[in-house]
Amino acid sequence: MDSDLATFSDIPANYVLAAASCVVAAAVAAFVLLGGKKEAKPYARFPSPRSWVAALKKGARRTEGWLEANAEGVPLWWQEFLPSGNPKGVVIFAHGIMEHSARYDHILEQLCADHQLAVYSMDHVNHGKSTKDGSIKPPSCYFGKWSTVIDDWRGFVAFARKRAAAAVHDPDAFPIGSGETGKKAPLPFFLMGNSFGAMVSLHTLLQETAAKPLEPAGVVMVAPFIDIPRPLILKVQEALGPLLNAIVPKARIVEAAQPKLLSQDTAAIDNYVTDPLNNTALIQVRPGYLMGKATFWLADRISEFTHPFLILHGTNDVCTSFPHAKNFYENAASDDKTFQPVDGAYHLLSHGPERKYVAKAAGEWIAARL
Repeated sequence: MDSDLATFSDIPANYVLAAASCVVAAAVAAFVLLGGKKEAKPYARFPSPRSWVAALKKGARRTEGWLEANAEGVPLWWQEFLPSGNPKGVVIFAHGIMEHSARYDHILEQLCADHQLAVYSMDHVNHGKSTKDGSIKPPSCYFGKWSTVIDDWRGFVAFARKRAAAAVHDPDAFPIGSGETGKKAPLPFFLMGNSFGAMVSLHTLLQETAAKPLEPAGVVMVAPFIDIPRPLILKVQEALGPLLNAIVPKARIVEAAQPKLLSQDTAAIDNYVTDPLNNTALIQVRPGYLMGKATFWLADRISEFTHPFLILHGTNDVCTSFPHAKNFYENAASDDKTFQPVDGAYHLLSHGPERKYVAKAAGEWIAARL
């Protein structure tokens, strides 16, 4: 992994000392100019659309648990959906920033039930239920190192694949060859990510080495965070980023998506802002700084990406960049790639009027590659 994403000690000491006299002024100016706001208050739970009961009637089985504490000392919550028979493949899902994976249960359960897939999801560090203290709501959504996020995801992918393999109860379900008994080919697996979760999967795959390749059968990206629009305020934040990251890493000054811009569906917006496991406050400096660096790192490596992929992106999405998603599609080296614009759709594709289309399009694309 590139050191520019892994460490925070790359600011020269003389630069920090020279800037010491203006640190307070810079921080105050950033909070005032860049919109330092109060923490969002936790809201009462708004019932989200859930289909897991229907999925269970079709034979799906749901399990949840926690992985051991990660490098930042945070246990990671996960869940699993298994079909009644042998799974034909595996889907491993990563959610977006400042939210949690259970928001996507209606999509994941449908993939499991309709296509006989073993489906897994995990809450990122300090998101959803992956916290040291589950009584604190909303969770902070803070991470101190980009490598923590990537290592967590890489470890979870390995964990999910092992669990899925153990779920195959027919020893002859996936034979390597008719002449070899007692052996099974690995279940084809797919990475699926929403927004920030897509960025995490892309980084994970692009950081793999020839010695330890990660070879998914495909990657499904919904409203992927390839890059974001950069208004003047964000450009100023990025200019101050190295300094603010060093002195006030947990300050909340980075503007997140405004709820009103997430969807044309008011019910989807209400669902988002009233979910106690979502955090609608400003993003903290360090996660915002690291995500900004992650976009530049990815931009330099798009042509190195060779895995099959599907991108679903709303044409009216102003939270993640539609043009950058299209640019990724056009310049990635993958032979098998699909870009499906969703006309008139906003960022919350999986929760707005388009949610049934997302489940159908993703499921059909995956099924065609099993």
